[in-house]
Amino acid sequence: MRPGLTVAAATSLAAGVLALAPAAGPAGAAETSGTTPTTPAATGTTPGATTPSPSGTPAPAIDRVVTDPRITEASGLVSSVRHAGVVWTHQDSGHPAQVFAVDPRGATVAVVSLRGVQPTDWESMAMTRDGGGRWLLAMGDIGDNAARRPEVRVLLVREPNVLRDVRLRVQRTLRLRYPQGAADAETLVADPRTQRLYVVTKGLLGGEMYAVPPQAWPGGTDATAQSRVWPLELVARVDMSAVTDGAFLPDGRLVLRNYGSLTVFDDPAKAAGGTLVPQSTLVLPEEPQGESVALGPGGTSLLVGSEGARQPLMRLALPSPVVADVSATAPVGTKSADDVAAGRPASSTERGGDPLPTFLLLVVAAGVVLLLLIFGAVMIALR
Repeated sequence: MRPGLTVAAATSLAAGVLALAPAAGPAGAAETSGTTPTTPAATGTTPGATTPSPSGTPAPAIDRVVTDPRITEASGLVSSVRHAGVVWTHQDSGHPAQVFAVDPRGATVAVVSLRGVQPTDWESMAMTRDGGGRWLLAMGDIGDNAARRPEVRVLLVREPNVLRDVRLRVQRTLRLRYPQGAADAETLVADPRTQRLYVVTKGLLGGEMYAVPPQAWPGGTDATAQSRVWPLELVARVDMSAVTDGAFLPDGRLVLRNYGSLTVFDDPAKAAGGTLVPQSTLVLPEEPQGESVALGPGGTSLLVGSEGARQPLMRLALPSPVVADVSATAPVGTKSADDVAAGRPASSTERGGDPLPTFLLLVVAAGVVLLLLIFGAVMIALR
């Protein structure tokens, strides 16, 4: 998402400060990994290489570098179900309605173009199933930096059986609105247990998680579903600043990221309309503009990505005991890598303590920075 210059500078700086305390709640303060990320520029590491941290756990590693020169603002990311090792990605606003299949070498092996679609602001994508059990790519046209859109959209298209350049029609467009008015969002996630879609809004001091009504889904009994605008249903409050993407784990836990950190939350179904409960948090590798996260191919990791040309997808390992424990909860008959992965990011620890004073201090600091930048912009405009 590319806001105006002054707002962008203020938001980016304030979000950077808040990223130091990405989640706050009754569960306590986040511990970080204390590891130094490996990057191509700094280490010359080839994809797949890892560097042990002082604690002996693997540091973030380069999974692949996205080499397609057309991909400069990758925003959405999800692992393929049908094609081992392949991830799907799409670009931010201002680009054609296209989804790119990127193989383990980082090369584009297919481009899916959506017929008759004019994107407004694609920000996130997820993998889910329709009423007949067929796999779908869901693209979230949900970006709204100025909070002015009366409705947002989710576009559903079948995942191709064969990887080749193709033009496909959209199977279903879900037209959605927020119950409390327009909001900005960059996160679309799908619960692998129910296939239900959720949108998480992006706020400087936190956001909300909303569910797509099941009546809007393909295969539903409502014959007017395609033409209606459906109200999103509030699920929970999210005490995490500037959320840019997320992914469900098969056991129902939710992973959310912002520009500097990643947090694993408890199953949103347990929130009962309250606030998502954070379980663990880690600092992410340094990125130009971190936008995406997905379950990694093979089911033992998370992938995180950034906007920019020739950017790496960084792989964060999941501890094998946790993977084994949570894999047992995956739905019967699920065969994809996304459906087997689960657990907590490597190098994260259980949360403990009271985060409230630190969090409030950072909120105040971010607010002061934001006000100063806005005041400076106004004074310049009045000259």
